[in-house]
Amino acid sequence: MPAAENPRFAAFISYRHVEPDRTWAKWLHRAIETYRIPRRLLRDGDRRRTIGRVFRDEEELSASSDLSARIDEALRASEFLIVVCSPRTPASAWCNREIERFREMGRGDRILAMLIEGEPNESFPPALCEIRQSIVRDDGTRLEQISQIEPLAADVRPISGDSGGHVRRAAKLRIISTMLGVRYDDLVNREQQRRVQRMAAAATLATVLMLAMAALAGFAVLQRIDAVNQRKVAEFQRNEAERRRAEAQAVTDFLTDDVLAEFNPSRMPLAEARDIMTKMVIDPAAAEVEKRFQSQPLIEAAVHNILCLTYCRLGRADLALPHGQRSVEIRQRDLPANHPDTLRAKFNLGWAQELAGKTELAEAIYKEVMLAEQAIGRDRREAIAAQNQYAGLVHSLQRSAEAEPISRDALERARRVLGEDSILTLNIASSYAGILTALGRTQESIPLFRDVLERTRRVLGENNPDTITATTHVGLALLLEQKLDEAAPLFKDALERSEQVLGRDHPVSMSAAVTYAGVLAAQGHTDQANELYVDAINRMIDDPTLGENHPDTRLALEQYMRFLRSTGQDAEADRIARDFTFSPPATLPATQPTTGGSGG
Repeated sequence: MPAAENPRFAAFISYRHVEPDRTWAKWLHRAIETYRIPRRLLRDGDRRRTIGRVFRDEEELSASSDLSARIDEALRASEFLIVVCSPRTPASAWCNREIERFREMGRGDRILAMLIEGEPNESFPPALCEIRQSIVRDDGTRLEQISQIEPLAADVRPISGDSGGHVRRAAKLRIISTMLGVRYDDLVNREQQRRVQRMAAAATLATVLMLAMAALAGFAVLQRIDAVNQRKVAEFQRNEAERRRAEAQAVTDFLTDDVLAEFNPSRMPLAEARDIMTKMVIDPAAAEVEKRFQSQPLIEAAVHNILCLTYCRLGRADLALPHGQRSVEIRQRDLPANHPDTLRAKFNLGWAQELAGKTELAEAIYKEVMLAEQAIGRDRREAIAAQNQYAGLVHSLQRSAEAEPISRDALERARRVLGEDSILTLNIASSYAGILTALGRTQESIPLFRDVLERTRRVLGENNPDTITATTHVGLALLLEQKLDEAAPLFKDALERSEQVLGRDHPVSMSAAVTYAGVLAAQGHTDQANELYVDAINRMIDDPTLGENHPDTRLALEQYMRFLRSTGQDAEADRIARDFTFSPPATLPATQPTTGGSGG
């Protein structure tokens, strides 16, 4: 790969000088120049802390037959060319010429693309996807040969339901990892460790704000109850109390769903990182709750509920349960029967009981909350969500026939009230399809799974984790029907997108690799299957989040041993069985509620 002649610039950014392309080019320029390289990823003797300067021309080139001398000089002095791509880019002759010129310099493999809008086939300029070569024939005539290539691209197109920050961070790191010549997953892990340190200070402030907003919420609740009991209270006071309560709930939801939700294993897969954040931020706040709010019980209950939800998201049912129980206890004592705040606290307590493996208690709580919400109004979103959660737990307890009518009714109501494309409706449809599959009704479940996949793609985008999960669900249902040729491309797509969006070493990506290996084995591609099994399982064993004793790793090892025995490799299977002594199967962690829990 030829280097730049005089590498004064780390990158040259080529873009169409219109909005929003210009704004994205400025963002990328700033993101690269301000990025501080993790020390551990630097090669021996490399003392850089930043990547270097970036060239970005501010002015649109005037119409001429060739690039200006200044642009040509900048291209020569740049190590990489990054093209900002949108449906407007192919119309720019100058973007196309800059790519061609960079290829002429022998650096075609140092051209990167950042897709900001549209699909690749309408947004990539011709020179990005084509290599033109002039071949001299034996008779002296020239033949122009065009080869199609797939450029290295980072995707920053918005995903519905995502703030955009996660997509931009992933795209930035994908570009920077290529420029630094390091593995994307290594850079993501180092960046996450660095984010842990930055988030510690921010999360400490968030915890203070959480307590303050909980206090405001508790005050508003008291005001509201007082307004109900004292009928002579002025309308202004009632409205003011409701306004304060709504504001407090909005801030509480922000802290719970956006700030503290960062501690979720899906967003912070490193167990070590979550443990650090728990010990530094959550545990100290939890220890002070009862002391700080001993004379303000409803505020104490609100904070206990948020802590219960946060610990559940961390997978720490042991720490969540005491907070959930205390929140329910206070609210049942001090609020009217079946108050919305009490039902939210009970719902989260049910989730904590489910995570702790106390399914009988969880079932009783979920059923109580469902009936109470339905008594208020069966077509309310809260009632539909509670009904779906109850049906899901009943299904997980191997009582699918009992769960089927409950789930079907929840789906019918969700479609009518919330619409076909509501996220909750799609979650319920997927749950119902899973129940149908468990009952052997795959002829009904496969079309439903396919419909969920198509709608999820449209609503959330191709690369959203929910879309990847929906793709896997269709594949699994097809496998049950022995439709291997239809299922295999879906599992391959799910694996590739998981690695692209989450990173190759994310637990979800490694599990997807094991699943796809099983499909390859079933198709008779034993060499490919064996290679994929070994690679994925070794990474799972070495991963600090999983390790050899995690249920997912154990299931992967069991699946691999069955594969080995089916291919006559009994000795290797016996060796693995000896090396990894198997205890009784561990209980898999319960799934997260479709409502995402209830803060406040």
